[in-house]
Amino acid sequence: MIRVYKKFTPSLIARHVRTLYRGRFSVEGFGTYEFDRGGVVLPRDADKRSLDLVAAVNREIKRSKAV
Repeated sequence: MIRVYKKFTPSLIARHVRTLYRGRFSVEGFGTYEFDRGGVVLPRDADKRSLDLVAAVNREIKRSKAV
């Protein structure tokens, strides 16, 4: 089952990724992304917008691990 987010919220997505560790999620208007080993994986056909999304979520994951 894919978790669908209606808007891009890095903190909520980071919590989801850290909890499940491996899977997929989708953000309306951005597309579907995979995560593995507790981090979001950059898709092969990534554009600037996808790169920014992946970087923001992974940054939030690292920040939450440091706390």
